[in-house]
Amino acid sequence: MCFILEEENAMFTGDNILGHGTSAVEELGIYMSSLRAMESHNCTRGYPAHGDVIQDLPAKISAELAQKTRRERQVLQTLEKFKAEQKGRGRTKASSMTVRDLVTLMHGNELDEEVRKLALEPFIEEVLRKLAGDGRVAFELRGGEKKWFQV
Repeated sequence: MCFILEEENAMFTGDNILGHGTSAVEELGIYMSSLRAMESHNCTRGYPAHGDVIQDLPAKISAELAQKTRRERQVLQTLEKFKAEQKGRGRTKASSMTVRDLVTLMHGNELDEEVRKLALEPFIEEVLRKLAGDGRVAFELRGGEKKWFQV
């Protein structure tokens, strides 16, 4: 929930938009819809729950949406590339992969294990859940593991 201070054309953004960094989210689709709703009010200044006052709220919201959209695109491109590689090897079934495998393909093998487990894997899984809700990816359970693929 956000509140608007009409006298200043400002919005109290709470934890949706921070004065520094980015918010951790549990439901990426809902979060992005919230950002679009916030954007529609055309407030120029933001008062976040944490960090400095946001002097250019439209730019901050736009940057946050663009970053999340870029990450979605990166996930889809990685899944598409993996599928093409599997097809090139003669594998005709749906090419699926775990979140861990996807993160490795996206960021390489040299990741710090804590960064991988605490930041990247949970966020990429949330991106995948959003994309599944959009009908762009799906998963199958194989060997007790979720394996994701592009539809």
